[in-house]
Amino acid sequence: MASLRAFFNYRFKRLDIEGHKFIPDIKDVRKVPLPKHLSEISEDTLKNKIKDLDVSKIKNKSVNEWVTTDGKKIKFNFEDIFIAVQEDGKKDAKYYQLMHMDEKLLQEIYPDLDMTSVKIDDIKRNHPDLWKKTNGESFNFDYDSVFISDWNETDKAITFITGKTRKEGKSIKDVCYQKNNTEDIWDKGTEITESMVKANDINTVLDKLGGWFPDIAVAYPRATATVAIIPFVLQNILGMEKTKKPAPVQKTGKEVA
Repeated sequence: MASLRAFFNYRFKRLDIEGHKFIPDIKDVRKVPLPKHLSEISEDTLKNKIKDLDVSKIKNKSVNEWVTTDGKKIKFNFEDIFIAVQEDGKKDAKYYQLMHMDEKLLQEIYPDLDMTSVKIDDIKRNHPDLWKKTNGESFNFDYDSVFISDWNETDKAITFITGKTRKEGKSIKDVCYQKNNTEDIWDKGTEITESMVKANDINTVLDKLGGWFPDIAVAYPRATATVAIIPFVLQNILGMEKTKKPAPVQKTGKEVA
């Protein structure tokens, strides 16, 4: 009962149980611009994303060799780094923002990565420049694998996913997030859980039943009223009256005098 009370408290404050803006439609998921590889990104966007990038020295060079205008190694904003992952047997790659990528998937992609060097706490992570291998050496993240997600580069959107999955019936699906994340770069938005999906399915059925019931309840009286009013309309509004069938006459074999 307490949890139900808490739900209504959040509901009337227009917040969900995670403290985010309440969005009743769980299908209104968070989306991001379709990421593009650095080799496909315009110079203007590159200069906007990478501070003091010397664009005159990037042609035919590995991204790991790119430098700033004063000759120093460039540094990416963590939130700008996306990577593409191709699953076995799948045609299309999936794109993940590195700072939010599911820990298990991250470890699977980079098996020699020391996860203790990645995590600051349960939410925040160190920049890839600070990552270590399990043997203590620097990880040396390969920046040639970076994709950038920016509306200046595309008009296509993809659903924001992290690699976390959930069950939906007999299927395994990517966890999605509601479009209620804040400006905090570490805020993903409200995770759409299996229980939320089930509750939404139940509500959809109830809404349909609620819409159908009034029609079902008044269908017969409405039909009866329509039939009953026809003679009145014909006679009093259109100046007509329904032609009545003649009363049946009983016939006999005798002549009437």
